[in-house]
Amino acid sequence: MGQQPMTEREKKLYEALKEARMMVAEWGEYASPYFQQKWGLADDLAKLDAVLGIPGIEQRTDLGREEADAERRFADQKITP
Repeated sequence: MGQQPMTEREKKLYEALKEARMMVAEWGEYASPYFQQKWGLADDLAKLDAVLGIPGIEQRTDLGREEADAERRFADQKITP
């Protein structure tokens, strides 16, 4: 059985969650690595990513901000509700 299309409400909720996830990631960048780890920022983002069905980008520590932004834009293109 195939997946049923989302209702308008589900689409709005999905988009709101996707936007909230990006805000968490952006605000989390202001915290030092110590506090990001202490408060589990990567885990929180991974939980949101799992619900949204996208791979976690924020967990990658080898990327600079510009590279991470580019990966986020690329990931956003692949997401279809």
